[in-house]
Amino acid sequence: MDLTRAEGMAPPPSSTLWFAIPACTVVAAVAIGLLLGRDDSQASTASGTSYDASNSGYRALYIILDELGYSIERTRRVAGGSVRWALAPIKPKPADAEHVAEWVREGGRLLLADSKGDLAVAVGVEVKIVNSDDDTVSTSLEDARELAVGTPTGVVIGTTPPGVAIGKPLVTPLRKADRNWEFAGGEPLVSIHKIGHGEVWLLHRPLALANEQMKRADNAIFAARLAEAMSDGNPGKIGIDEYCHGLRSRPGVLELLLQPPIRTATIQATLFVGLLLWAAAIRFGPLRPLPPMRRRSKEEFLNALGDMLHRHGDTASAFRTIQGEVNRQLAERIGLPANTHPETIVATTSRRRKITPQLAQLLTCAAPPSGRAGFVTAIQTLDETSHELIRR
Repeated sequence: MDLTRAEGMAPPPSSTLWFAIPACTVVAAVAIGLLLGRDDSQASTASGTSYDASNSGYRALYIILDELGYSIERTRRVAGGSVRWALAPIKPKPADAEHVAEWVREGGRLLLADSKGDLAVAVGVEVKIVNSDDDTVSTSLEDARELAVGTPTGVVIGTTPPGVAIGKPLVTPLRKADRNWEFAGGEPLVSIHKIGHGEVWLLHRPLALANEQMKRADNAIFAARLAEAMSDGNPGKIGIDEYCHGLRSRPGVLELLLQPPIRTATIQATLFVGLLLWAAAIRFGPLRPLPPMRRRSKEEFLNALGDMLHRHGDTASAFRTIQGEVNRQLAERIGLPANTHPETIVATTSRRRKITPQLAQLLTCAAPPSGRAGFVTAIQTLDETSHELIRR
């Protein structure tokens, strides 16, 4: 059997390049996401976070507020939400610090428990840090017992007179605060500073919320009161900032592809793939010309028909056939029976529409006009009558 392709046969369809390019693009994007994505296992080992159960961590604070029914969440974005707690933040990058400062200026409310002062300075609050010899100081939490008994879980948190374990670092702002929220030992424990449309709540004793202090005195009550005060007028959740400890949300593939410096390569690859698809795509050609006329015009046809009938001498029967068809169509149009006499059809039609005497004679005469020219003219007149009086 001869399997060779015969001459003139159409070539085989194009290759599957159109399907291969998008598939390769998706595979490459997934590979880039796997290479650049961060491992999330560092959350359980990072120190100073709300995951950390050591003395320097804040796991106890998170669990207590969560069990008491406060709306809190861990956030791994550089900024966002309405209320954020930055507990023991590390020194931020300049871009991150500017992002946080902009978020505060636009209306964010930030709690700073910063024993180093780097983030406080970045958001516009100059501070001075010293070590204090005090361990526990009394506060103005006069209703501590009532608050403890009335918690959503029904658990009594405090059993000692109102007091807060504060730790040694003391952070003092260099400029006067707009207002103070709580006092400890006669000194402000939390000062509030207006920054643009937002506020920075500076915790003067940054270790008061750490695990080591939360198990002593009334620090849990203090944390609950602080959460209530900062949530006042803010329906959103309290975000425990983990971004400031180096914990980042693992970005998706699209987010990675749209971040610099990969963004430029993504745009170039998209344009390149678009050009390849455009080159391989099926295009519409120019408009096809109208097909040539396969029949002669009506005048030519009637002339040829009349000439043929005249040569064969059958003009009378041909004329009567055309005349009878036109009369039948006229009768049907005006609502008369098909076998109505032609004179009655012409008379009824003339009352409704204008009919020339020549046309009335052609519709009622028994024989066609004599001569070839008269016969062709009669046929053309009857055809025009059929078009004007019946089909229009």
